[in-house]
Amino acid sequence: MGITVEELLLFLVVILLPFENTITILGGSLVKYATLLFLAAATSRPNQYFAHWPPGLQFYLGYAFIGFIGDICSPVSREMKVMELLQPALVGLLIVPIYNYVLLKGPKRLVFALIGGSGIYIMFQYFQRFIGQTSDSLRVEGPEMFERVSALSTDPNFGACFSSIAVIAGCAGLFGLVPLGLVLRCLGLVGSILGVFGILMSGSRGGLIACAIGLVTLVSLRQTLMSRLRALLVLFMLGCVTVSYIGSDPLLLKRFASTIKDHDVATRDSIISDAISLGLDAPLFGLGAKSHMIVLGRHRGGEIRGTHNTIVAVFVGTGVAGTLLFFSFVWAAVSSGFRLRGLSYGKLLIGWSAMLAVGCQSINLESGKLLFIILAIVLAVGNDQWSPRLANRLSPHWNGNGSGR
Repeated sequence: MGITVEELLLFLVVILLPFENTITILGGSLVKYATLLFLAAATSRPNQYFAHWPPGLQFYLGYAFIGFIGDICSPVSREMKVMELLQPALVGLLIVPIYNYVLLKGPKRLVFALIGGSGIYIMFQYFQRFIGQTSDSLRVEGPEMFERVSALSTDPNFGACFSSIAVIAGCAGLFGLVPLGLVLRCLGLVGSILGVFGILMSGSRGGLIACAIGLVTLVSLRQTLMSRLRALLVLFMLGCVTVSYIGSDPLLLKRFASTIKDHDVATRDSIISDAISLGLDAPLFGLGAKSHMIVLGRHRGGEIRGTHNTIVAVFVGTGVAGTLLFFSFVWAAVSSGFRLRGLSYGKLLIGWSAMLAVGCQSINLESGKLLFIILAIVLAVGNDQWSPRLANRLSPHWNGNGSGR
């Protein structure tokens, strides 16, 4: 079956995810424009893209509503654009057609679009390294600065997590967890090595740890001792490559060594402490899903400042009420994830989810789309297998084992 206009727009959204805050046209993000076009195209086919309500979505919409009310009631709301205020609601609306798309056609195409987008990001990153362009600098010791490389000045920490999608997918193919031929498995090995190097070029310690946890999760999903040993051998090889690269770069080595020796986490402790302190001023409903970043930034003497922690950001932005709703939605996806182990692409989704769970501790995934796109896929793949009502309405393009044709 050919690719529809809606699919092309959805794939464009996925590929552009890491550039949401860097590529703008006419004052708006290119990702937002692509998202709006996808939603408009999906709306023209409501029976396909809005036929089923994702489990737990009502909790997310409640969280988004609390965050929106907090934003419009905030004194700093006048300084924000309308689209910024509506972003959480827009993400909630995006979850519905993605969920229905996976129910209709299976996860295969969207999964490969995510892998392809991650690969494109890694290639851009290497191109910038080749031309000598860096995204920002970090002071390592005294006057010494470590130059971080990310594609088109994307946040290096988010870029590292996005690169991990390709790394984990490549290893999943090598481990035999997804159905790939020999050529694709070899490409997966090369892509995994290049992706690990890309994460190291970004200098993201949290991104490297998140990727490692995702890979370890894949190993744990292997069912036989020999298959686990083969997977561990691949991880050992990637580990040797990683250690060799770090050892060859004195500044990168000092950056990682400072984390172990001095517990240096780039002032995140003080940022999180300040954020929680501000959140306790409005503990029930928070300071606003977007407004809290301006409030935190000014509290620390700047303009806009993220918390570098998804859980803290949700609490500061929407209080206890919003946090409970947000994690009720996440739990709906987690409960679906328990059913993925025996499904095609299910193990890969578990690996990605584990990576994002750790990545949430160092980046603000609640303000983007990547987390919710993957959760929408997990919800669709997991819940469909256990819902006869949905299974009876599925398209013939879904083959019944969690993958499309």
